[in-house]
Amino acid sequence: SYSGLHSEQRLAKPMIKKDGHWQESEWQEALEYTVKQLQQVITKQGAAQLGVLTSPNATTEACYLLQKLSRAIGCPNIDHRVQQTDFADQASAPLFYGSQIPYADLEKQQAILLIGSNLAQEQPLAAVRVRKAALQGAKVMAMNPIDYCFNFDSAEKVICSPTALPSELAQVVKALSGENLPSGADKLLADIQASEIGKAIAQQLQAVEKAVIVLGALAMNHPQAALIRSLVQLLAKSSGAEIIYMTQGANSAGATLAGAVPHRLVGGKVSSQVGLDAHAMLQKKLKAYLLLDLEPELDCADPHRALLAMQQAEFVVCLSAFQTPTMADYADVILPIAAFSEDAGTYVNVEGQWQSFTAAVKPYEQARPAWKILRVLANLLEVPGFDYNHSAEIKADVEAQLAETIFKPQDGYDPQVMTNPEQGLTRIGEWMMYGSDGLVRRAQALQDSAANVPIAARFSPQTAEQYNLSAGDTVKLGQHEQTIELPVIIDERLAVGCVCLPCGLTATMNLGASFAQVEVK
Repeated sequence: SYSGLHSEQRLAKPMIKKDGHWQESEWQEALEYTVKQLQQVITKQGAAQLGVLTSPNATTEACYLLQKLSRAIGCPNIDHRVQQTDFADQASAPLFYGSQIPYADLEKQQAILLIGSNLAQEQPLAAVRVRKAALQGAKVMAMNPIDYCFNFDSAEKVICSPTALPSELAQVVKALSGENLPSGADKLLADIQASEIGKAIAQQLQAVEKAVIVLGALAMNHPQAALIRSLVQLLAKSSGAEIIYMTQGANSAGATLAGAVPHRLVGGKVSSQVGLDAHAMLQKKLKAYLLLDLEPELDCADPHRALLAMQQAEFVVCLSAFQTPTMADYADVILPIAAFSEDAGTYVNVEGQWQSFTAAVKPYEQARPAWKILRVLANLLEVPGFDYNHSAEIKADVEAQLAETIFKPQDGYDPQVMTNPEQGLTRIGEWMMYGSDGLVRRAQALQDSAANVPIAARFSPQTAEQYNLSAGDTVKLGQHEQTIELPVIIDERLAVGCVCLPCGLTATMNLGASFAQVEVK
C-alpha cells in the first residue's frame, strides 16, 4: 500500500475555496479560515447543525481529540461507524465490539459459525486460524449471501439473500431453544419454524465444548444488524458458544474507546447529550461537516445520500491526505494530513490489545499529523485542555480515563417482531479488500493484483434468467433515481434474487445503500 503515499491525488498544501475557485494557502490562514467558518455556522445555525465524521482507520489519539473538540464546541454529533445503518441497540452494546475469547483460541474451536462474513478477505489471518481449526476436525458453518471460496471446508452452509438472513438465523435459534426460549424471545420467534439445516447447525454448536460465532462486515453493516446481534446473543446463550465481532476498519475498537460515538464518552461512559449517528447525520443534511480521513462518497454505507449531504452543506472541511475531483466539488477547505506510516499513533485490535507505532517516513510535503491539526483548531477556538506536545501524551490521557471507568451497558434493545423480507432484487454491497480506504485505493500494484475482481454486476444464473441477462451484457441498475451501467457476470455462488455490486469504488458511488433494493432499468 505504500505506493499510495505518492499518488497523483496526494495533497501537498492546505487548500481554500474562495468564490468557487481553489487556491493554495499557508497553514495559519487555512486554520483561521476554518475556525471562522465553523464559528459562523454554529452562531447562526447552532452546534447541532455540525456533523463530525471520522474514518475507523484514524488513530485512537486523533479520534479522541476529534470527539473532545466536537463536544467542547457543543456538538455531540460524532461518529466513526460510517458503514453502518442500524444503531437500534447501541445503548446496550458492549464496551467495544471485539472478541469474547483470546484471538489465538479461534484455531482451538470445535465448531465455528460464520455469519455475514467473507473471512478470507476481511481478516485473512483469522481465516488461517479457522483453517487450522478445520484441519484439526472442527465443523465450520456459514450463513452468507455468497458461497465464498474459503480455504477450509464447510460442514453446513446457508446461502440466502441479505433480506432473509435474520429469518434464517432465527431458525437456528429456534432449533436450539425449542419452546424453552429465554425471556423476551418468545414473541420474537413465535412464528419461526426451524428448518432442517437450522437444526443441523444448532446441533453442531451444542454438541461441542468449544464453539464460537463470528460476525463479519456483512452482518455488522446489515440494515437489521441490531436484530442479527440480538439473535446471535440468544444463540450464544442457548448453545454456550462465544462471539467474535470482527471489528471494522483498522481501529473501530480504538475509536469507540476514545469516545468517537454519539452516545458515549471515553471508555463507554454514557453521554448526557446523545448526538446523531453517522447515518442520521447524512439523512438530515446538516449545515456543516468536519471530516477526518474520510471520502463519504466511497466510505459510507449510502454513498449517494452522503454525497448529497456534502453538496448541500454550507461548509465542509476535510482533513485528508488526498484531494479528488468529487471532494473539490463539495469541500470548502482541505487540510493535508499525514497518511498511515507517516504518523505515530495507536490502534486497538479485535482482542482489545493496544498497538502503538511510530512514523516510518516523513509526512508528504506540508502534510501534518491529524492530531496536531486538531490541537491547533482547538487552540484557535479557545478550547482548553489541548496543550499536547506528543501523541503519547494523548494516549496517556485516554488510558487514564479508561482506568477510572466501570463500564455498564444500559438495558438494551429488545426486538419484538421479525420483519418479512422485502421482495425484489437486493444488492449485496461489500467493500473489496483493496477498496477499503484511501491509501489502498491509490496503490496501483494492489489495484492490479489478482485479489481485485473485475468491476461488474454479478448475478446468479437463476436471477440473470429472470431479467433476461447473459454474461457480457451491459445492464443499467438504479437506486435513488440514480443509474449506473456495468457489464454482467454470471456467478453461481450468489444467492438467488440478488446482485453483487462492490462498494468503495467510483464506478458504484452514485448508487445508494449497500443492502437496499435495486432496479434493473
